[in-house]
Amino acid sequence: MLKIFKMKVDSKTFFNASLHVAFCVILIVLFGTFCKLRTAAAVHPYLEYFSGVIVLGMMYFNAYVLFPVYYRSNRVQTYVLFGLVTIVLSCFFEMLLVSSDILQVLRQLFDEVEARKLFLTDALYVMMRDAVMFFVSFSLAALPYYASMNYNKELSIMQELQQLEATTTDKKKTTVYVKIQKVAYICQNQNYMNIYLTNGERVIRYGSLKQLKSLLDDDCYVQLSNKLLVMCENILRYDASGVVVKLAPKNALLTYSMLYKDKAMGELFEKTNFNPNESSSENQSQRPPTHRRQLKEKSEKLIFDFIAKHPGCSAAEIKKNRSISQATVNRILKKLKDEGLIEYVGSKKTGGYHAIEPPTA
Repeated sequence: MLKIFKMKVDSKTFFNASLHVAFCVILIVLFGTFCKLRTAAAVHPYLEYFSGVIVLGMMYFNAYVLFPVYYRSNRVQTYVLFGLVTIVLSCFFEMLLVSSDILQVLRQLFDEVEARKLFLTDALYVMMRDAVMFFVSFSLAALPYYASMNYNKELSIMQELQQLEATTTDKKKTTVYVKIQKVAYICQNQNYMNIYLTNGERVIRYGSLKQLKSLLDDDCYVQLSNKLLVMCENILRYDASGVVVKLAPKNALLTYSMLYKDKAMGELFEKTNFNPNESSSENQSQRPPTHRRQLKEKSEKLIFDFIAKHPGCSAAEIKKNRSISQATVNRILKKLKDEGLIEYVGSKKTGGYHAIEPPTA
């Protein structure tokens, strides 16, 4: 029991949990205060607060049972049918809970016209309210689901084709796929990014740099500020004043922000393998043509050696111990597996990676 109190909870997790608890409390209080089931609960108004608990249960049932089992398996008609049944049942249990005389009320419906009207009005009102909350729970489940699908699709495109999805800046706003090797730099502008290509063209991509960085390999870019990424492939030279990148018709000079300068210059020296203040011609002649390949081989060896020393490790453990992005780890694991150097043993939850051959010197 003492271990529970000694567990460290980061501020983000605590904040999210607090928001969730606050949402549940507010929902229960609102339904108990404003969503009166007057016909059924005239004698027991305090029990109306439990209607919020039933709605919460309906929302969780939809998000964690109906949505994953039926909607995600493309059985939409079955999902809609079970959703309607869930809404009707939640309405019935709400009205049954708030009144111990619900059966007597049902008997009076056949004889008293006014009682029938009031009861049906309340039932319709409750069902409409529950339908709205059911749609809210559907939205909360569907948004992460489709976001995950789009991310996996883009990650696959990045790993296999080395292409980035973007949108043209003309009136048609058509979707295009640009080669990573042709990207000079990327600049954040509010809720979208300007992607500048080496041929002078510009395309846009909606989202944030943080989302984009999760798709890119760590060794292909350097961040110069919180709104600016430069691609290592097209850097001509750099010094303390900024970075010159290949761009038609005239090369562009990009400057650092003060917070990123020292870190960026260190990454530039490591990832481009040439010194600052050298001329463009010297950089091109001295820069090893296979440096990017060498960086990838270095990352591959780091991951392979870790797997050999820690059999059964997961991708998350590799990322944590080798300080490599998850996208890069996934790409290298797939490559090593295809080459027959590693294998995955066990289930998705409890399994891990094992080296087939010993690490090379």
